[in-house]
Amino acid sequence: MQFKNPTTSEIVEINHPATAVLLFGPVYFFYRRIWIHGVICLALMGITWGISNIFYAYFATDIIKKHFDNLGWKRIFEDDR
Repeated sequence: MQFKNPTTSEIVEINHPATAVLLFGPVYFFYRRIWIHGVICLALMGITWGISNIFYAYFATDIIKKHFDNLGWKRIFEDDR
């Protein structure tokens, strides 16, 4: 999955976000600068002893898509190249 910033033409490629969240938890959200989900994931990890990462991993792709859409980035599909 790739996103392009329309003002700077920067392209960000995101591969396997569910796996990254499952392995790294809130650190992945902080790396992608999705602060609110990083904080929520960190808090839920403390409460559930890390079990919440399984559920967060399930929704990681949708969270990242929504984040970049809200920032105004455009998705790049295979046909757009």
